[in-house]
Amino acid sequence: MTRTKSTFLALLAVLLSPMAANAGIMTFEDPAITGSLNLSGGLFVEDGGTLDLGGVTAILFDSTGDGGARNTNGTQTLGFGTGTSTVTLTIATGDFDFLSIDMSDLNIGADTTGVTFTGYFSGGGTIVEAIVAGPGYSTFSFAGFTGLSSLDILHTTPDFPGIDNLVWRSVSVPEPGTLALLGIGLLGMGAVRRRKA
Repeated sequence: MTRTKSTFLALLAVLLSPMAANAGIMTFEDPAITGSLNLSGGLFVEDGGTLDLGGVTAILFDSTGDGGARNTNGTQTLGFGTGTSTVTLTIATGDFDFLSIDMSDLNIGADTTGVTFTGYFSGGGTIVEAIVAGPGYSTFSFAGFTGLSSLDILHTTPDFPGIDNLVWRSVSVPEPGTLALLGIGLLGMGAVRRRKA
């Protein structure tokens, strides 16, 4: 590889690095918690994500799931609401892609619970997807939930949903100065290449 190509690739890597996306996950793990903890209202913050519980009654269950009565996935999990309730996810770095969530029906003796996900695009508009979870934890993946500024998780059934492992990817938007430097670098490399030809 020529020195010019090596320089070009190194410059390109440096300039593109601020545009890289970072993954995050909300696992609700806290080794200090045993039993269950009432988190009604307020905010739950983990790994750069904030889950705004608003006035929702939410319970952080430990791995035994309320003395073994609740169906958990062997780790801590968040259960919320027994009626209409909404929690909102935002990411500290700004826009994000929502990738997946683990969900289960935690209501003792119930079969399924339904939750509607509404993503709000930073440029305006929404995307909506409803899912139904059974008594065992399942992973639900989302397509098209990209470039969101926030995500509402709306529960409307009388059952008790459990959520865990919310996975997102933050979207770093390059600053105009970074794009200008990239453009200048590309033009400069093109000019050097033409001179050699």
